[in-house]
Amino acid sequence: MGYLGNQITTVFPTSISVDTATIATANISNQLTDANMSAGSVVQVVQAFKDDVFSTTSTSYVDVTGMSATITPSSSSNKILVQLRTTQAMDGDNKMTTNLVRGSTTIANADGKTYFSNMYPSRQSTDTNIYIVHGSTHLDFLDTPSTTSSTTYKLQLLVDSGTGYINRGRDNDIFRGVSSITLMEIAVWQI
Repeated sequence: MGYLGNQITTVFPTSISVDTATIATANISNQLTDANMSAGSVVQVVQAFKDDVFSTTSTSYVDVTGMSATITPSSSSNKILVQLRTTQAMDGDNKMTTNLVRGSTTIANADGKTYFSNMYPSRQSTDTNIYIVHGSTHLDFLDTPSTTSSTTYKLQLLVDSGTGYINRGRDNDIFRGVSSITLMEIAVWQI
């Protein structure tokens, strides 16, 4: 900038050099990320919702179609809260057991057994509505997968004999239910 008599002259550059790396870094540092969330914050949520019927006669664990969900934790320190809601029924006086697994590893046990729910149908009524209500299973399980890799949680079940059902009544397909598996990544650090 210079003076010419009573006039002020300003000279502008013909081009401007911008450090894009600096700008990008500044933008990233200003974004809300899981790294600046307080402990207990929900980082992400994934859900699988099932409204159709699944049935099995398998006496060894099988995956329940539509009852799996996959999440990729943003930190290996974070926990995954698994919320499982199912409606179940079993024909006759048979027994059905359910199992929650991460990948191929059982993570929910009951007294050292490889299941968290041992579902016997009600024997006091032949009402199919009673059977499906008595077979509802709810589980909240806080898992520590210790990974940032894609991780799948799923429901499995088996029967001792007969047929086991998810989302329908014991004797016929009149009474229906719904089921879901929800995964929530929970931040464990505090800044």
